[in-house]
Amino acid sequence: MKDCYFSFRSVTAAQRGLRALTAAGIPAAISRTPGALAKKGCGYCLRVSEARAPETAHILRGTGVQGVWRRTGGGFEEAAYDLF
Repeated sequence: MKDCYFSFRSVTAAQRGLRALTAAGIPAAISRTPGALAKKGCGYCLRVSEARAPETAHILRGTGVQGVWRRTGGGFEEAAYDLF
């Protein structure tokens, strides 16, 4: 199964998102944004399974998410979830 990465500009915003996901029972991990995505100005991300991404997007709406990325075989692609 593939993972999705919800990127944030700050660790504080990512931690806020992690708390919201934990409260909703969605497993997530916070980490530095992978190098290929960090160049887009986002320093931290939350990683969730792709199966939980739509629900995660709904919960994280308005928390400062900068983008959503899906890991592919050769890197990352932007994922289209209604966040804003």
